[in-house]
Amino acid sequence: MKKIITLVAVVFAFGVSAQSLELVSHDDTVYYDPQIAQLDVQAHIEIKNTSVTDNKYKVKRNGPFDQSCSTNYFCWDLCYLPTDSVSTGNLTVMSSATNNLFSGHILSSGGGLEDCCEIEYTFFNQDDVTDKLDVSVMFCGDVSLSVNEDVYSLFSVFPNPANDFVNIEYTGSKDGAFQLFNVVGQSVFTQTLSAGVQNTSVDVSSLKSGVYFYTLVIDGQVMETKKLIIK
Repeated sequence: MKKIITLVAVVFAFGVSAQSLELVSHDDTVYYDPQIAQLDVQAHIEIKNTSVTDNKYKVKRNGPFDQSCSTNYFCWDLCYLPTDSVSTGNLTVMSSATNNLFSGHILSSGGGLEDCCEIEYTFFNQDDVTDKLDVSVMFCGDVSLSVNEDVYSLFSVFPNPANDFVNIEYTGSKDGAFQLFNVVGQSVFTQTLSAGVQNTSVDVSSLKSGVYFYTLVIDGQVMETKKLIIK
């Protein structure tokens, strides 16, 4: 009898998979101005593969979503539509390596509603769905973060679509930064924007054709996120 029990215990032990995912850092709460309609609010998550093997990971959004988070999407191996709950593709994270390419997004509907909503994202091993990590992010609308609308009117990026160059016009009263990201959230260009009048031409001819996202950052806060097409 003892031998049978031991055998069962060994089989059970081998049937339990070790968890390979570890949370390195994340934006646990993101604040935004709810008075701005279609503002793209984003949160970033960095994970680590603690196992001795290279693993392929996918991501899932866990609904249902509250009203202020009703329109949301995420970027992993690429940016998915708000109707996509699970990534169709994956990203390989090497053994003991970290990955910070994930970003979760909500689109503000405007109206000035002060509210918080939570979205939970699940990172999981494509080859072992029990090997997973749940990470929650809180998105909170706060009208006290309202920025003078003149900031937006004094920041423009053109032409869009762009071919070889894109022009940045900025005449804000504070220093800022222009950041350009590809669809997997990797920063491909950053330009400091000094207070006052600034017109800058950026060479984008070396970038691959496709969809990019650019942001205006002031005082460390993302003021605006929009899409840029490069042909």
